[in-house]
Amino acid sequence: GGGRGAGSKSSSGRNPRRATSEEGHGGLDLHSTSMSWNSTGSVLAVAFGRLDESGWCNITRAGCCLFHVFQRDFDASKPQTVLETSSYLMSVCCHPEIPSLVVGVTFNGEVMVWDTSLDGEDRLLGTSAIDDYYHREPVVEVSWVYDTGSQVWNIVSISGEGRSEERRVG
Repeated sequence: GGGRGAGSKSSSGRNPRRATSEEGHGGLDLHSTSMSWNSTGSVLAVAFGRLDESGWCNITRAGCCLFHVFQRDFDASKPQTVLETSSYLMSVCCHPEIPSLVVGVTFNGEVMVWDTSLDGEDRLLGTSAIDDYYHREPVVEVSWVYDTGSQVWNIVSISGEGRSEERRVG
């Protein structure tokens, strides 16, 4: 899943859920809500949002920070890539086989897929609609699940109201 182990600590001893994203998100007081390593183990994707919010998310910017940990100029306080979202990003999961694919789910119910090998706005491959058919509560977890019948990876997400959804990519 999105690496949300309760009480897990980073190597520095700080609780990763309490780390804030001021550098990557212009001083917004956001907390890390989830993290996931890409399939090569060279990039850490960290979702930023708030776990203490209730009601509708009224912010205009949050997202996912990508840290390329083996780059020469690696600085743990400065992500190399920021994938912006229009509401809190609650969970993130890197594709188990394709290192550049990342899926994230938002407080407002969206499921978003990025290809980080692309530049700028082309990175966002797709996003789900916000309507009655899809999640209506904050999406709390997302994962890639392999379908042995069709031999493809699908996206499975679950929201606060208990609704789970499966999406085929591609």
